[in-house]
Amino acid sequence: MVATVRLANRILDRQDELLTERARDAILGARTIAEAAARAGLFDGPEIADADRALQALEALPASVGAAMLGALTSAVESELPVVLQWKPGVASEVHVWEVVDDGVGQVGILLVTPFGRDLAASS
Repeated sequence: MVATVRLANRILDRQDELLTERARDAILGARTIAEAAARAGLFDGPEIADADRALQALEALPASVGAAMLGALTSAVESELPVVLQWKPGVASEVHVWEVVDDGVGQVGILLVTPFGRDLAASS
């Protein structure tokens, strides 16, 4: 899961124009957070050894948590704000979202907490 989050941050930080367009297309065309992640290529590449389990973790999210994440990502992409995504294991599924804009410079932060995937933190 950690490797997947690192790749997501590279895609969402708006530093690479091609990756920014890829993220925009993936997020705006998706119905679920798992679909957006797959469309963005988060489960592709040799550095993502835990891709199957990371996808399973996103697919297992409660609908409200996934929808909140997708909504936050959609808003960030439409506002052209970079996103910092974080993940940590926990007891329940939670998503925390914040947006900061100061003097025209901003960013969206998203923290995903999941009860599943705790074993992924050690293996990534």
